[in-house]
Amino acid sequence: MSLTAGLALLFTPLAAVAEEEVGREAVGAWHGNFKLDRDDPRIHTRGGADMLRIQVIHSMGAPVATISWVAGRGICEDPAAEPCEWIGAGGTVSGRVLQKDLVFAIPLSADAEDPLIVILRHGSGPRARHGQAMNSKADFGFDFSYFAAPDTR
Repeated sequence: MSLTAGLALLFTPLAAVAEEEVGREAVGAWHGNFKLDRDDPRIHTRGGADMLRIQVIHSMGAPVATISWVAGRGICEDPAAEPCEWIGAGGTVSGRVLQKDLVFAIPLSADAEDPLIVILRHGSGPRARHGQAMNSKADFGFDFSYFAAPDTR
């Protein structure tokens, strides 16, 4: 099964739930689907840069959001090395909106105490759609760009 097909299977039921929630409440600033691409000069293809695809369910004014995620090739610690076991991993986590930024942790590592922390920055100017990801022990980290992704239905 391709990554795109897997994403469609993951997000289709979630889109229906999000649609129901949207009908009841006003959506927040982070509500939607996003594609996160890793910024790294060693990566030469769009597929190689594909770090995460996320769906965020966020209500207006709420300090928390629900994030459903699927990891792509760009999630690997070393993008120049062989593909890692994290590709295709996915799940649902809670995130927080902190000073307009969206922050969440995803459990990629076998060490439950060392999740990948993802920060989507909400700003203006040339760095408006950028963020950072790092493991909680700060052994590695990298920058990424994010974009609104089309609805997967």
